[in-house]
Amino acid sequence: MSKFASLQGLRAISITLVLIFHLFPKVFVNGFVGVDMFFVLSGYLMTKILTSTTPSDFCTTKNFTAKFIACQIFYTKRVKRILPLYFLTIFATILCVFFLVFKNNRTEFIEDVKWAVLMIYNYKIIFEHVSYWDTISTIRYLTHLWSICVELQYYLLAPLIFWISTRINKKPTIKIPAYILAVTISYLFQTLTPFELSYSCLASRIWQFLIGHVAFEVPRRTSLKRGSGSVDEHSVNFIFPIIFIGILTIIFILPRGIVRGEEQIVRSAMSILAGIFCHFCGDLEKSIFTARPLVILGDLSYVVYLVHWPVINLVRYVQLKDQGDLNFGEALIAIAITFTISFIIHRFVEPKFIESDFIISMTTIVIFASCSIYATSYLQTTENFFLSMQSRNLQESIKWNSEMSRLMRPIDDLPCVDVWNPKAPKVAEEPCWIKSNGTGKILVIGNSLAIRAFPAIFEFLDENFAELRLFARTSSAPLTNSNSMYTNASIQVAKFMKPDLLWIVQGVNEIAYPHPLWQDRLEDSTLDKESQRILDELKVHAKLVVIDLPYFVSSEPVASNLARKLLYGKEIVKSSIVGKDVIFAQLHKQTRRLLNLNCSNCYFNQIQESLMQDGSKDFLKYDKETMGALNYDGGHLSKIAFRKYLRDVYMGQIQRFRSIF
Repeated sequence: MSKFASLQGLRAISITLVLIFHLFPKVFVNGFVGVDMFFVLSGYLMTKILTSTTPSDFCTTKNFTAKFIACQIFYTKRVKRILPLYFLTIFATILCVFFLVFKNNRTEFIEDVKWAVLMIYNYKIIFEHVSYWDTISTIRYLTHLWSICVELQYYLLAPLIFWISTRINKKPTIKIPAYILAVTISYLFQTLTPFELSYSCLASRIWQFLIGHVAFEVPRRTSLKRGSGSVDEHSVNFIFPIIFIGILTIIFILPRGIVRGEEQIVRSAMSILAGIFCHFCGDLEKSIFTARPLVILGDLSYVVYLVHWPVINLVRYVQLKDQGDLNFGEALIAIAITFTISFIIHRFVEPKFIESDFIISMTTIVIFASCSIYATSYLQTTENFFLSMQSRNLQESIKWNSEMSRLMRPIDDLPCVDVWNPKAPKVAEEPCWIKSNGTGKILVIGNSLAIRAFPAIFEFLDENFAELRLFARTSSAPLTNSNSMYTNASIQVAKFMKPDLLWIVQGVNEIAYPHPLWQDRLEDSTLDKESQRILDELKVHAKLVVIDLPYFVSSEPVASNLARKLLYGKEIVKSSIVGKDVIFAQLHKQTRRLLNLNCSNCYFNQIQESLMQDGSKDFLKYDKETMGALNYDGGHLSKIAFRKYLRDVYMGQIQRFRSIF
């Protein structure tokens, strides 16, 4: 079977689009069309391969053996060409993740491995109810395998599609309508179904494979005579590349959101254009698409596609670019690593698989797949190998930020009573009710900050209380009334329990990162009135009310980033300091609001002030001695923050509580 250099040029263009898109997805938003072009090219090549490997009487012969041999040849070549490298990629990525990535950052990857090994990764995002754009905007090392899975699934249908098309080719009256109907059904499935289903499902991509199929089946004009200087040859080899590259360039640099349905328009245009390219590929052998660099890159394209995404994401992980694009220098590093690995695999590994016996290829596939599944158990339990190579002091500092047991104490560790009093509303999360032999009743209410503070309060009380109860719900700060159901329930619990000490822990999270459902409740004038109203209903049921004043919060996973910075030798101090002006801008309104509340039995904990180190007015996000993060996930305080920085202020309120008796 002849191999057109122009098609290698199309591969090169497609992989270049994909590579640039994955490096800079926020800049080159339409680079995804590279994958669409790959699908069209695959449809063309599959039809071409089946045509060359099946007997001319494939559809009419009743010789089952001949048909079986034809399909066997087709699948044998596809398996040896694709699957060994596919599973090698999965296993090699597992090794890299084991070496570089922290154990608590591997959860999604472990699940991804299982779906990828089964070759159904394209359906995983459907069950996750997320879009493809969500998966590429976070670090997911195997996301790119969805398109390989789609192609593998199409290969199962390719002989059947070829058989049907060969039969209808003999019936000109139904040939064109049949193609149009099949393409239309698949296209409508893609455009009318939810995005997570329409993007990666095989049914939504059939139309692109069929465009490639039709591009091969439609008879080409045979009047083009190479070297004759005819207008037709000039048009195909010179004018068509200009048109193709021009349209591609416009689409590639086009910003998103220009017109409604832009993504589908772009995908459709480039799929059709790729189909036209495939149709005329035999007449493009003297065009720019056959330039030697493009042909070489086209030969490398499959390996580059497999390698580039894990490399890019590992670079992103090391450079702490979880949500952002790499800068130009980092992108160059990723490209250099990608092409170095790709060249080695293409030159020394890929030919061995293609030329090997089918049994050897299948054995290799089974070994890589089995090792990949088996290795996931180690990923769950074993910390990254690179950490074990560091000094003992550095390992200890990193563990302060990578081990959840050091960052927080779960409610499950406390001696909570399992059964609530039936009069208490059951709308809280992680409720805890503890009885002891001391004196006094304490009720802790608030959002997730209260859940984190509760173990510290229990610890500081040293079991010197009669009853300690947590009634909290995430994202439900009672004094902002962000969740009116929870707020009302808290009032009912306070009324029922009549605590000697009511401790309110809520911070500023709901105000700094408001949910759309309660956006309208967070206006300053509304909050002033609501905070006073709710406190009035709470304070009458308690002898003392303690309110934690807010501290600075951010969306940065502080502990995780600190661990990675320490491990990879990144700068720490400057990136971990929050200036006093930034702190003031976030906290001053809510702090003022709480301090101005009319409450004679209320006392306030200056949390942010207590977190400052060495008398500084700036906030350092980690403890200098242990290097442990103070607000480990950006919004919640760690164990070291409570034990080292808040012990005195909390103990002061506990002493006030004890003085009642």
